[in-house]
Amino acid sequence: MLNEFDKRRPDFRGGLPILLADDRPWALPGPRETSPGGVADERTARLVRWVAESRSRADQLLGEMALAIHLLALNYDLAPDDYRQLLEVDRADPRFARMIDDFHANYLRHAKALEPAPLAEARTPIVRRIVSIFARPGRAVGAPRSGRRAAC
Repeated sequence: MLNEFDKRRPDFRGGLPILLADDRPWALPGPRETSPGGVADERTARLVRWVAESRSRADQLLGEMALAIHLLALNYDLAPDDYRQLLEVDRADPRFARMIDDFHANYLRHAKALEPAPLAEARTPIVRRIVSIFARPGRAVGAPRSGRRAAC
């Protein structure tokens, strides 16, 4: 079994932990950790655009997994067999659905942090819907909708 702490790179960036196939938390760097000075690194931005422009659910899932692998590589020194241990799980296993959901949430964090311009031209209905939710004119992200109170 892999030890997360032992696999950390000397320049470990931190991030939000997600449970992978080994049922242990591994940190995926978020936009703040991958964007020194507020500018996303080129590879992260390219992967986010790839997911945003995907034309099928399969391409979207592949792109989200590629983004997760890239972010794992920023934090950890992993061999190919290590990735297999962390990511390989049967589709019927509940961990599979959890990982897919976590990879998607991770993608959304990075997509939200990028300028809306690359996402505005997205071709998939789900991404257009996400963009419309987060980029409504006159409404700050996270602001309550009219008629609803903000949670404390």
